[in-house]
Amino acid sequence: MLLAGLVGCASLTGPARPAECSVPDATAPRSVIVEVPEVYELANIILALTQYQALAPHTVWSGPYLTQVRSHFDSLRNHPLIAALNTRLTSGGSWNYDAYYGFRENSFVYQFGSTGLTHVTGYTRAWGGTDLFSQEIRRVEDFANRSGFRAFYADHASFYADQIRRYQDLVSVDRMWRWLETRFPDRYDRYRIVFSPLINGSHSTQRFTTAGVRETVMFIAGPDVLRDTSDARLRTAQLERLVFTEIDHNYVNPATNRYEGVVRRIFSDVSAWNGDVNNYRSPVATFNEYMTWAVFNLYAREAYDPATAAAIRENVIRSMLGRRFGKFREFEQQVMDVYLAAGSQPCVPNLYGAILGRAAALR
Repeated sequence: MLLAGLVGCASLTGPARPAECSVPDATAPRSVIVEVPEVYELANIILALTQYQALAPHTVWSGPYLTQVRSHFDSLRNHPLIAALNTRLTSGGSWNYDAYYGFRENSFVYQFGSTGLTHVTGYTRAWGGTDLFSQEIRRVEDFANRSGFRAFYADHASFYADQIRRYQDLVSVDRMWRWLETRFPDRYDRYRIVFSPLINGSHSTQRFTTAGVRETVMFIAGPDVLRDTSDARLRTAQLERLVFTEIDHNYVNPATNRYEGVVRRIFSDVSAWNGDVNNYRSPVATFNEYMTWAVFNLYAREAYDPATAAAIRENVIRSMLGRRFGKFREFEQQVMDVYLAAGSQPCVPNLYGAILGRAAALR
């Protein structure tokens, strides 16, 4: 069954042919891997020892585990690696997000081998900017050896396993996957969710194709990042939002590429849309951040009960406004209106013409 939508102005937005979205096979096996990889955890522990947290407090989650980490590793704060990172992770007195992600995310492609750190088969880089982890790999190995990191990681194996189990119990990844692949044409064979108990509000995503297997990897916070509330349903919705708005970049971004010229024109004055221009510097990056969060609210409307959907919708809007995406409330309402007017399960890329046409009026 094809769900090619009827809302698309090819003369305005670019592609003459509509995207074709098909209902995925509900019985098909879906590979979802949730893990706390050893070298990735090493990278997060190292970052927690740097001065970076003072400049970017949203990056490290404070809790009992962080206390244990500091108790074990604080004696290594004077290690040459920490000194080097304290220099590389800052720029002009502010945090350097490219260096931060270049160290943390690129650690994912390494594993411990018999002679030190080696590349994981099938992966090259997980962050396309600065590959700070590879540049510092010898110091990383020395830090791991001097600190007894591998013994620490092994001692906490049951803790990591419990974190993974709790995440799987709380977050319905398969439901998000089915929803997205009903409304977008892109298809993936595997979702991989990578987290550290130390991650707070710094998330990213990447796509890989290995031996014909298309995989999307999300680097996110674990289940403890949101403390228990009186409303368990809202907490689940908030946890799902954290990963959904990374997952859907892998569907929204390719759709945006079809309309890039119009996006660049409408969002050309980035500062009018985005007060966080240090992190979302281009019209396309700014639009994609607006769109991924708006698409989550479409999902929430259909996935949760009305009260939870309304609560998480307002939470999302306030979060985006707090992140200084100042036109998000109006933009999100326009996306919602276009989506609802298009009928049941519309193919979202074919709504871009109407969405962008309305966004032009917000400039």
